[in-house]
Formats: sequence, C-alpha cells, structure tokens
Amino acid sequence: MKKILLIALTLLTFTLSKAQECDTLSYEWETPTPTTTVFNYGSGRLTGVPDPSNSTNPTDAKTIFEGFTSPSPGTTSVGAVLLGLGFLSDANDNLRIDVMVYDDNGSGRPGTQVGGVTGLSPTSLGVVHNFREFWIELPSLPVPTTSRFYIGVVMHPGDASDQLVVQASAKGQGNGDGSNSITTTGFGNEKLLSVYSSDIDLKIIAKLGVVRDPSFSYGSSSYCSNLPDPTPTISGDAGGTFTSSPSGLSINSSTGKIDLSASNGGTYTVRYTTGGTCSQFKTQSVVIVDDQPTITCPANQTIDFNASCQYTLPDYRSLAIANDNCSTPTLTQSPAPGSVLFATQVVTLTANDGDGNTKTCTFSVTPADNTKPTVTCPADQNVSFDASCEYTLLDYTTMATAADNCGTATITQSPAVGTVITASQAITLTATDGAGNTETCTFNVIPSDDTKPTITCPADQNVSFDASCEYTLLDYTTMATAADNCGTATVTQSPAVGTVITASQVITLTVTDGAGNTETCTFNVIPADDTKPTITCPADQNVSFDTSCEYTLLDYTTLATATDNCGTATITQSPAVGTVITASQVITLTATDGAGNTETCTFNVIPSDDTKPTITCPSDQNVSFDASCEYTLLDYTTMATAADNCGTATIAQSPAVGTVITASQVITLTATDGAGNTETCTFNVIPSDDTKPTITCPADQNVSFDTSCEYTLLDYTTLATAADNCGTATITQIPAVGTVIAASQVITLTATDGNGNTETCTFNVIPADDTKPTITCPADQNVSFDTSCEYTLLDYTTMATATDNCGTATVTQSPAVGTVITASQVVTLTTTDGAGNTETCTFNVTPADNTKPTITCPSDQNVSFDTSCEYTLLDYTVLATAADNCGTATVTQSPAVGTVITASQVITLTATDGAGNTETCTFNVIPSDDTKPTITCPADVESCEEVITFDEPTATDNCQVLSVTQTAGIASGEAFPVGVTTNEYLVTDASGNTSTCTFTVTRHPVVEVDAGADVTINAGFFHRLAPKATEATLFEWSPSAGLDNPFDLITVAQPTRTTTYTLLATSDTGCSASDEITITVNEKIEVNNFISPNADGKNDFWEIKGNWLLDDCTIKIYNSRGTVLYESSGYNNDWDGTDHGESLPQGLYYYTISCPDKNMQKGKITLMK
Repeated sequence: MKKILLIALTLLTFTLSKAQECDTLSYEWETPTPTTTVFNYGSGRLTGVPDPSNSTNPTDAKTIFEGFTSPSPGTTSVGAVLLGLGFLSDANDNLRIDVMVYDDNGSGRPGTQVGGVTGLSPTSLGVVHNFREFWIELPSLPVPTTSRFYIGVVMHPGDASDQLVVQASAKGQGNGDGSNSITTTGFGNEKLLSVYSSDIDLKIIAKLGVVRDPSFSYGSSSYCSNLPDPTPTISGDAGGTFTSSPSGLSINSSTGKIDLSASNGGTYTVRYTTGGTCSQFKTQSVVIVDDQPTITCPANQTIDFNASCQYTLPDYRSLAIANDNCSTPTLTQSPAPGSVLFATQVVTLTANDGDGNTKTCTFSVTPADNTKPTVTCPADQNVSFDASCEYTLLDYTTMATAADNCGTATITQSPAVGTVITASQAITLTATDGAGNTETCTFNVIPSDDTKPTITCPADQNVSFDASCEYTLLDYTTMATAADNCGTATVTQSPAVGTVITASQVITLTVTDGAGNTETCTFNVIPADDTKPTITCPADQNVSFDTSCEYTLLDYTTLATATDNCGTATITQSPAVGTVITASQVITLTATDGAGNTETCTFNVIPSDDTKPTITCPSDQNVSFDASCEYTLLDYTTMATAADNCGTATIAQSPAVGTVITASQVITLTATDGAGNTETCTFNVIPSDDTKPTITCPADQNVSFDTSCEYTLLDYTTLATAADNCGTATITQIPAVGTVIAASQVITLTATDGNGNTETCTFNVIPADDTKPTITCPADQNVSFDTSCEYTLLDYTTMATATDNCGTATVTQSPAVGTVITASQVVTLTTTDGAGNTETCTFNVTPADNTKPTITCPSDQNVSFDTSCEYTLLDYTVLATAADNCGTATVTQSPAVGTVITASQVITLTATDGAGNTETCTFNVIPSDDTKPTITCPADVESCEEVITFDEPTATDNCQVLSVTQTAGIASGEAFPVGVTTNEYLVTDASGNTSTCTFTVTRHPVVEVDAGADVTINAGFFHRLAPKATEATLFEWSPSAGLDNPFDLITVAQPTRTTTYTLLATSDTGCSASDEITITVNEKIEVNNFISPNADGKNDFWEIKGNWLLDDCTIKIYNSRGTVLYESSGYNNDWDGTDHGESLPQGLYYYTISCPDKNMQKGKITLMK
C-alpha cells in the first residue's frame, strides 16, 4: 500500500505583519498537534479524501491548498515552496506530485493557475519511509495577480492501491482564516472549514521573490596539510561569498579555495551565501587534519639463548603497525637491533609523521634456554633370575654420562631403582637441565632362567579292547600335572597318541620348560575283554500237528549264527530238544564266549491244523410270493448236518437269512472249523404268483370340437394307471381309438397281467365349441390432418372379413367411429362367435403435417480471442427461438459447435419440425483482441563495471506484438551509477493492449588496492606486507611461498629469492582488483668455520646460513692431502665430521663451493672434539 504524508511541524510564536519581497510567509502557519485522519468509504479505504460522500474514485487527483497574501500582486513572484512531506511506500514509483500557484477566484477559493512545477516523484525527492522538509524551487517564478493567492500540492495516484493520508489538526486550531481547502476531480473545491467546523493548517510555506541556489561542495570532508589546496564546486548560482567559522581557516571569499599550509588543524563550517535581493546560503563542514600518528607494537616476544647463553636483539620495526592520516611515519627502535643481551628487555618503538608528531609503544623480549642436555647410557646388562624367577633393578644413573650447555643436568631412571622385573626390561635414563629441557637414552636389563620343571603322571589306566581285540592309546598329557618356576611347561607322550596295543603298555610323559629344562614320569595302560558275543536266531518255524494234535521240538542251535571279538562262542537251547508242544512255543538260544560274556536271541515254533469239516443240506423248498411278488429267505442252517475231526464246525448261509427274492434261488450252506477249513452244500427255494392287477381311469375329458363341429376319440390308455404285484399289466380301450363322436361318450379301459388276471374302469369324453372366429383388418390408412391438425375416424368394420367354425361372427371397432385424433392412431377390430369366442386385428390411421416451423436468431455476438488469437464457436442453438404448429422444432448450427475462427463469422441456425419441414436464420460472431501482451524482463543484474550490458526483455502476444519500449531506467551498454537502478519496459500489441515489467541493475562499488612500494631485504630476513584496500573483505597473496598467511591482508613475507607478490582483493559483492609488490632479496651466505661433533648439541654439524641459495652448487670438503672427504649437490647442513661414517681426527680441513656463473668460494674448517 502506498502512502503520502503531509505533516504539520511545530513552529514557534509569530508576529503578524505585512509580507515583503523575499519574505517567507510563515505567519500563516500555526502549531497544532497533527493527527492522522484516514477516511473510509463503504468497505474500502479512500485515498485521503476528507469528504467520503463527495468522492468515491480512488484514482482521483487530490489537491491540498494553503492561502497566502501577496505584498505586491502582479509584481512579487513566488520563488520556492517549503513542504513537509512523508511517503510510506510506492512499489511501482508511479505516484506524482505537482506544486502549483493559483490566483484567487474572487470568492475566496483557488482560481487561475499561474505556474509551478509538475511530475515530482516521492522516491526522487528522498522521502521513502521518511519525513522531510525541503524547498521546492519554482524556476518559472510565477507571479500571483490577486492579493490573495494559493499554493496547491496536487497528488496523482498511479493506481488504486496508492493511499494518501492528510495530517489534520484538532478542532479549534489553525489561523481561522478559512483559507484551506481540498479539491478532487470528481467533486470540485471544498473548504475544509465547512467539513470539520474548524480550520486545518498544512505544511505549505511560500517564499517570495527570486530565490537563488547556494548549492556547493568540496571534494572531501577532510584534508591533510600536505595535500593540494582544495577548491569547492559551485553547483548552484555563482557570484556568492564564502565565509568560515571558527577562525583559523585560510579561505578565499570569492572562490572558496582553502590554503591548507596556512590553516590550523580543526573542524570548520564553510558558508556560501548567494547574491541578489533574496539571498540564500548553505554550509559544509571541513576538517583540517593535524593528528599524531598511531603505532601498535607486536605482542611480547620470546627468543632463544645462543650457545653462550646470550641473544642478539632482532629488528622488530617490521612487526609494528604504524599509520598516519596524512603520511607514512618512520619507525625507530630502542635498544637498537643487534644489541647483545642476557635477560628480559623492554623494547620501545617510536613512530614519527615528519610534522613533529610522534607516538611510542613498548613490548618485552624474553630469552629462554631451549637447548637439550646430552646423556649416554651404559651397555645392556645380562643378569640372572632369583629363586622366584624375578630380578630387582639396580641404580644405573651412576653408570650414565650427562652434560648441559648452560649448567649441570640431573639424571633420573625409569623403571625406578628396586623395580622387580620378570623379563627383559628397557631402562630409560632422562637428563634434565635447569630450564626443564630433557634428553633420554635407553639400554636393556636381560635376566635368564635354569631350574627344571616338575611332572606327576596319572594312575594306571584300566581300559577295554575294541571290536578287534585291540586298544588305541589316548592323549594322556592332559592327565599329568606339570609346573615350572618361570612359566608354563609343555608335556609330550611316548608311545605317541594313536599307538595300537594288544596287551599292557608302559607310558612315559616328558615335561619341558621355556628354557629347555626337562623331567619325566611313567604309568601303565591295561586293556581287558568285556565285549559280549553276538548271536542271530533262525526265523519263526511253521510246522504241522501230528494225528494227536501235538508237535515234538527239534535241535535249532545248528540254525543260529554266533561270533565273538576275541574267540569262538558256544550255543545252548531252551526248551530242550524233544520237548512236546500243543501250541506255539518261544525258543531261546544263548551264545557264551571264553571270557564268560553271553548274549541271547529268540524265535517261535508254530504248529497248525489242515483237515476240512463235513456238511449235508436239506431238499429243495416250494414257497409262495407275497403281495409284492417277493419272498424273504428263512434260516436254513438248522436243517443241515455238520461235523469236524478237531472240534465243532460253524454253518453259514448264502444268500443270508432275510434276503428278498423274486424268482427261484440256489441256497449255499458252508461249514467252517476252528482252523478255518471249510466245506459247502446247496439246494433250491422256488416261489409262485396268483394276484389280480389294478387299474384307475382318468377323470372325465372336456375337449373341443374341430372345425366341422365333431370330435375323434384319442388313445386314453396312456391316461390310465395300472399296476400288478408281479409285473406290468396291458390296457385296452372301448370304443376304440379314432371313433368320431358328436356328443358325450363313456369310455371303458381293461388291465390284464402276465398270468391272465384282469380288471376294468370307465370315464366320459365331453366335447365343446371353444374355437375363436377369424378376422382380417383393412391395410393402414394414410390420411391428412385438418386445419386444426386433427382427424375424425370413419367406420372401418365394413372393410374387415370375419368367419367362424360353428356359425356367424359379429364385428366391433375401437376407438369408436367419430373419434378425433391428433397423431397416428392404432384401430382395433374385434369379432365374436355364438360361443363367446373372440379375435382381434389392428391397423394404423396415419395423418400427415406439411407446415414449416418458424425460427428467430440471437443478435450479433461480440466475443474475445483466446491466447492463440482464435475463438472457438459456442452452441448458439440455445439462444434461438423456434416454433411449429404441430409440435417442437429442433435447431442445428453451422459452422458446428467447436469450430475455430480467426475473424468475424456468419452463423446459420436451422429449425426442423417432426415432419422434416425446415426454416433458417443468421447472425454474426465478432471476435476481438483484448488480451494483454506478456513481457519478461531479464533477471536482476549485478556488476562491478560502470558500463553494463544485459539482454533485452522478450515479449509475446496472443495476436501480434506491435512495440517494446523502455519507459524508465538506463539502456543496455550505457554507464550506470553505483547503487540500484530500476529499468521498466512497456509492450504494446496491435490492439493497443499493454503490459510492463521491471528489473534492477545493481552496480557495486569498485575495489581499490595498493600493495605498497617495492622493497629490498637481506636473505633470511622478513618484510611486513601492509597494503591498503577499500571495499574488499577477502584477500589472497600469490605465490604463497615465504608468506606467514597468504589470506590475511597484512602478513609477513620471508622469501628466499627475489619474489613479486600479487594481492587479489575481493569484495562481498564479488568485485575484485589486484596489485603487485616486488621484494628483492640480497642473496648471500655465511659459512661457519668451526665444528665440534661431540653430540653436545653445539656445532655438531658444519653449518652454512643461507644454504638454500646453494641448491645448484657443488660443495666439497678435503683433508690437508687434498682427499675429498665429503661431496654434495646443494647442502643441508648435514656434514658431521666423518668420512663415510668414520670419525675424523681433530685438525684443519678445507672446503670449496662451486656455483654456476659464480667464482668458486674456498675456506677452512677447524674440527675439534
């Protein structure tokens, strides 16, 4: 929502007097307390209209007036207007303001417009989200011609979402002159006094006369005395006068040029006043800088003592940070670099800006002893374990040799004296000097063991032979008890595990400890036979009883199979051979081996009986059928005689007792003894039949006469029910089948069975007339509707043909003669005979209609094209009016529904009635393009360059794009100011429809970087890089070699070669810049002429400072005879006074250093021990 705020500001008391030339007409302004009044209309909020009943259009222009009195109407101009204005938001930046001057209309209200300025943007005025007071100059200098005149602020809302808010005072405030009013384009001018019964004053103040512009500016707000003298730029009216305050600034009153060398340091206000009768002035603050430099020392420094417990003070000036707002200060150090010191020293650094201003800072340098002492251990110590396999450590510190460069070193031992060990132990001796530096050496204490282990064997082992009468030895080592004074002993066995024995065996066990000491013991393994023999009996024996029904047992031991693991087994039998049995008998066989072990098995001897019994049947049996022509068999077993040699036989009958038979039947009797032996005999049972059949006649038969009014008898035997106890009865009929009768008739039916037995029954056949007459209708009758679309039926009975089998039939009609119909009608004719039988037939009476329907089309249809500049036809039949005299007409459309058109189209609608009669009408469908085109701006652009290019917006339209124009912002390829620029584009299609899009172009501030001036340092020294960079937050130095931190803006460089470093500075917005600085390294080396390789940490190696400069050089060391003792390409400070690992004697040695393109360097080395 967009808002404009006109705010009344507090002004002190005033004196009312006649306005003069150049006056600011502020006496019209009072001091009310402003309160925001927002007026509502209906459910929506109006845009600053005080009277909602008189303005409802939210996009009306609103003008707020304030009245003034001119000192000289027609002569005095209005040069400027002071506004109090506040703006809350305007996303589209389409709200505009005019400031205009009006004459009085003679009635105390604004009249003729005499001039002013138009098209002011709240955004360009700088009042977004702020309140400001500012002067609006009126370059045309409008001159009111009436004594009373008005200043009007005209507000033009850009769209309905803009909201303007008027600040109004409370009732009773204001100057009471009734001059304020508001005007809207929809209503006109209205005095606020008449709306609120009070005056409302607004922040609109006029300034009379020709107002001159005193705008000016210096290039900077502060200047150092060593800079060129600055001259301001006058952007307003020239010819004014410059003054300054307080005193001390030397300034030219005409040009504003400041003489920096003649000015004192301080802050001054420079004022520029324009000439003319209505002069104006503006001021700017200017600072002349004359401050002390600043300096920040490094943190407190630590340094190592040298071999003599001294240190040489370095140059710390490059570690300090010193700045001056006008020049680069020089630095001095006290004590001076190179001073030799023995204790902690306070160092003072002083910064001098060259103008007599100095600043100091201090820090401490604390030396430390970081050189390790040396210690030499004794050789490894071979000792013996005590009786407990332990050894107690002695004090070995007295056997070591220790030294320190700065005093005496103490020696400690680990593990401590008195520690008990059970294996070899590494002993560490530590030498510690007074500064806490330590060095260690180690040696081993190695104890040994000589005591035999002990062993106890298990008791003698009683065991069993296996199936082969053998025994395999087990592992008996786990059954022994072994011990050793110094650990675990291993046990072995002889004979070995798995040895097969067949008799008692002595076993020897041997124990061996870790030192190879052994001991033995023995025991016996005694095997015995306790395995049973095996025996297998014969299968069960099936035998026969003798004549006395008995059986005598045989000798079955010869039928058995017996084995034993250690010999032959004997077999015995129970019951004994010759025992007499009368039933089945279990036989037990027993096998016994030489060790008395036994095993048994059993089987059965089963005697049986095989003799058949005897049986005699009765003679054949003659019997009678029952009422069902059946006979049920009796029990004939009691009539038979049966016997058996070994007991009583049972008799069974087949078929069984109770079986029903319908003819002669053979009966079989079977005798069975106790052993299942059987014998049979047979006889016949013969039944006979004497019973009459039965018959039941059908009910009386009601039948129909034929076409001759007669009836021919049918075969009614199939309708009768006949039965016989012993089969099927045959049926005969009197009168016979085919007899013709003309009245009722008695029918007799006779049933006869297969044995000549008969039975009869009777019923009646009664004929009647039930045949329908016949009728034939005339053909369909095609007729015409009368004028009322109706038709009256005629008498169609005379046109029909009717007959009947037994007489004459009558004919009737439905609907009746004279019936009026309005559509096709089915006519039914009915014929009836003398017996009441009827028959019908039908035909159609079809009237026809030949009158056309009527139809009325809708008016022409104005429609809109779709997104493809096309229009799809709708169904317009529902918009038409159709009628028909004889029913409803259907309406069809051409072109059809769904047809796509691209221009005006004639539509034809056709009405068709039920009879096929048709009528047509036409109208036009007229499409038009009212769809806005679309436009797509590029994405927001960000750049670090002044000239920025971007892609033009793309525009499309459903029909045709006419033009794309830029309406705001700066074109692609032009220079953009730093900040955000909003570009707006307008697209217009061929029908005048428009759309807009916007995007922002952001130009980021430029990154500036100065890496500093090139410098020269000696090899091994460092230089503090302290560049200057604006707008940047990320930094990277390259190459990174020799830098303390390549990603810090300020860092320390210690290159080994002359190096050009490049600083890349990048801002948060991605803008970057780079600059270079070259550090020239004076390449020189320092050769040490002394070496004492005695492992004391001092001069143990021959050292060359700056040895990295020798990577391409050859270094050789000779003895006095010229023999090369050492040679290398490049040098790592690693020669330790040896010749291929052999120590050299004290004395004088010689070196050469040969580098490409340089003279050979030679010298002497003194070797001491």
